[in-house]
Amino acid sequence: ADLTRDKYIYTISSPSGEPIQITQRKHVISVIKVAPKGDEIAYLGHDYRFGLATFQDLWVVSVDGEVSTNLTKTYDFDIGNSVVCDTRIETPHCNPKWSSDGKDLYFTLVQNGISSLYKLSRDNLTLQKILGSVDHSVEAWSRSNNGIIAYTILSTGTPIELWVLQNQQEAQLSSMNCDWINQHMISSWENFSYQTSVGHTVDGWLIRPPEFQQDAKYPLLLEIHG
Repeated sequence: ADLTRDKYIYTISSPSGEPIQITQRKHVISVIKVAPKGDEIAYLGHDYRFGLATFQDLWVVSVDGEVSTNLTKTYDFDIGNSVVCDTRIETPHCNPKWSSDGKDLYFTLVQNGISSLYKLSRDNLTLQKILGSVDHSVEAWSRSNNGIIAYTILSTGTPIELWVLQNQQEAQLSSMNCDWINQHMISSWENFSYQTSVGHTVDGWLIRPPEFQQDAKYPLLLEIHG
């Protein structure tokens, strides 16, 4: 078959209009963002180290076509929001985003079943968590030039709502689902984790039946993403 997932980044200069390939190695590339100064391009992707199961990393490449640099190769995580990959039709692709001065890159990643927003220094590659916690996972998000972050929250027991982070304070802006919540019985739940045979930690959620009784027996339904 001729199917290939390899992608390459090209630039086109004016007025010639001739495309110039600036990435050389085989990559899966999902999103690209040009730096504020226009001198670099950040992109998400991977180099097939573990086939299609390879975690996405954050890469940068000069617009002049130098070798791509993997900024997150020392971190063991997958950039993006895999918490809801199969629970909704489309998840917004917000990652990555540059700070207005080009010194930092922002993106979400999932650890311990939580999707959080992080900031990575372009110079020293230090990683700082901005927001995200248990049952307060970040989905879509946007950051203004003055540092205000608007974002939607993923919660196990409630539909998505709009929040804002300003001056280190989180505030909920919308309450669009109150009527729906009041009209429905929301099942109780709990998050758990376990170790696989090769030592990986896997997170899961236990959703109890409506009107759950502690001393009653219920059949167990499993949904396993493989």
